[in-house]
Amino acid sequence: MRSEGNGWFDCAPERFWWQTPLIKLMKTAPMPKHIAFIMDGNRRYARSHCYSSVLDGHAKGFDQLTKILEWCRELCIKEVTVYAFSIENFNRAEEEVGGLMTLFENKLQRLFREKDKLIEKEISVRFFGDLSYLPTKVQKLVAQIELLTKDYKKSVINVCIAYTAQDEMKRAFTYISRGIQKGLLEENDINEYLISHCLDSRKSANPDLLIRTSGEKRLSDFLLWQCSNCYIHFDDVLWPDFDFWHLCKAVFGYQCNYSLIQKIGQESTEYIDEERKRKVNEFLEWFEEERLASLQRMANAKD
Repeated sequence: MRSEGNGWFDCAPERFWWQTPLIKLMKTAPMPKHIAFIMDGNRRYARSHCYSSVLDGHAKGFDQLTKILEWCRELCIKEVTVYAFSIENFNRAEEEVGGLMTLFENKLQRLFREKDKLIEKEISVRFFGDLSYLPTKVQKLVAQIELLTKDYKKSVINVCIAYTAQDEMKRAFTYISRGIQKGLLEENDINEYLISHCLDSRKSANPDLLIRTSGEKRLSDFLLWQCSNCYIHFDDVLWPDFDFWHLCKAVFGYQCNYSLIQKIGQESTEYIDEERKRKVNEFLEWFEEERLASLQRMANAKD
């Protein structure tokens, strides 16, 4: 069954007569600006449909992701973050991990070939995770795509690959430790503001809505810091079956709880004095230069 499949922009989700009026109605209430997805259920979908390999389920899941991205654009949701591959997933069968890396490589090659669409739509594609876990070819594509789109702000797609929240925090504190050793920071500079700006998500607002499919009611070490105040929606449907109606149901749940979510967010605001913020921002400029230099090395690596 596996093939190159759909590209990132050539999907044409089936439309029903009620979608346009429903979108208009939903936009009369507060809409989430950033939705995060735990795309769970691809393997169970493959088994339930008697596919020859679970990789066919992952390919089907990608095709559904392209539809979800299109629906999010229609709903004017500016930013989407997806949990594509956990560091823990490297413990799966070698055949599945190798097949997934090949699938990632094929899809990223396709995205890079479609870069004119990224430029036209001003879409920034960012990658969260420890990229050193990935094959060299995948690292190179990740770096090329992120560097190409880093200045776009019209919409954002964050792909979490070789990621866990614990590893993200560990990498953040490694950089903070280096900053202290270089004299750019002191230990008493460590606060919520600094930590947030050393995470992979530092350029993003925190998710307003987190959606997990497949009926599992856990976060699986995904964006634990960033999702502390967001609305979490669990859906029993498997990811490849997650459609426009399921998305609207999750957004409606967010809208119904909007006032409470806003109140919690306001209560957690931390005050940072201007002098400390200036010092921290100087460190963050160095940190960002280090990150860009690392991406440049990956992008220029020989195959």
